[in-house]
Amino acid sequence: MKKQEPDENNVLFKSKESDAVKKYKYSQAMTAGKIQTLILLIEKMQNLIRKIDLKNIQSSKNIIIQCQNIIAQLEMALNFRKGTSTPEILELFELMYTALSIPNKQSLYTVTYLLKHFKETLRMKFQ
Repeated sequence: MKKQEPDENNVLFKSKESDAVKKYKYSQAMTAGKIQTLILLIEKMQNLIRKIDLKNIQSSKNIIIQCQNIIAQLEMALNFRKGTSTPEILELFELMYTALSIPNKQSLYTVTYLLKHFKETLRMKFQ
């Protein structure tokens, strides 16, 4: 089997980190279980939200799109189509997606708050 290298387009690996750090994170992501993968995505999104500049939303547009893409990845990881998740979690993700569409201090706080508690719930429930 051919060894894969980190994909530069993957949202988990878009950063100005050294190659060694990127490879470590890639290795960690590739060997993570389903819950750990969700936690890695949440942590990546939390880091991206901290970089959003509310005074210059136009310059933060790509970061917002990356965050919305992570929400889509979280939805896919939870397999809504197969019915393995609840409608309430889908509503939570829709709320975060919508809040990011209207970036302001309150909406970013809301998304950050929801992510923090969702991550804590995953850790408590599954680890």
